[in-house]
Amino acid sequence: MTAVFEGASEALLWLIQMAIVLLVAPLLVDFGAMIRAWLDGRRAGRWGARWRLLLAGWQAGGAVGVEARLALGFAVAALAVLPIATFWTFFPVLADPLAVGLLLLASRAALWRFAASAGAPVWRRDGAALRFVRGEAWRLGALALILVLVSALIAIALPGANGLAGLTRNLRIDAAPSLAGGLVFMALAMLAIAAPLLDTGACEALFPRAGGRERAVLRLALDLGACGWYVLLADLAMPGLVAGEGWRGQHLLDWAAMPVRLALMAGLGALFDSWRRPGVAVMLAAAGVALVLAGRLGA
Repeated sequence: MTAVFEGASEALLWLIQMAIVLLVAPLLVDFGAMIRAWLDGRRAGRWGARWRLLLAGWQAGGAVGVEARLALGFAVAALAVLPIATFWTFFPVLADPLAVGLLLLASRAALWRFAASAGAPVWRRDGAALRFVRGEAWRLGALALILVLVSALIAIALPGANGLAGLTRNLRIDAAPSLAGGLVFMALAMLAIAAPLLDTGACEALFPRAGGRERAVLRLALDLGACGWYVLLADLAMPGLVAGEGWRGQHLLDWAAMPVRLALMAGLGALFDSWRRPGVAVMLAAAGVALVLAGRLGA
């Protein structure tokens, strides 16, 4: 009976944190847009503007295509397996940085498929759109490569960690400074690469002709995909701020840390997006690899 109660309580906690993150994702988009506007010297939009766009599009009605549903589904799946407020997850085996990253990349691929299937692909007619897609392609490839490195470094420095859930649990108990520091550098490297992908307003160039409910679903897929990257990178960079398992392991400050971590990632993403410098991501990733390997060899 106790096991059933504990399982139900864990499921309830998971549902609560999923509801919170689904609510917060469009607000993070607003926050990132405000930071970008401030850095560029422009007037920022109103808080909650993204939610108003989503609701207006949904109320407009219309059919929703398969690609839009897939993009949204992959983004939700990535969030479902990630440790968000707590390190408990329904699918700890899938909560691996590479697996989560592939889900987020699959969500992006579905958006590309939508853009290609809606008549002639927009990038065949528009040179700026072509450059946009090419930029996305190399960034997605670089992110996949760094995710492979991150998974390998975790396996080397912390064997048997069992994905992000085990990583956050173990680093909460044992600091492992070299691994923790290396993951901070790797997270920042990925954020520097992914920053333009997290500007969901600019990324709507992928579906210029979508409208109504379908556009709302595509926008939500972008928002949840961006939020998935924020959660993934926050888990890697700040694993010690993820709360423990069960109701007994919860503290108000642990839950309060969740939106703070996500807002910090959104703010840094906007900063990297406005301050694009070639080679920064490479230097950060190299520093992360060197730090983890040095700690492992010196152990």
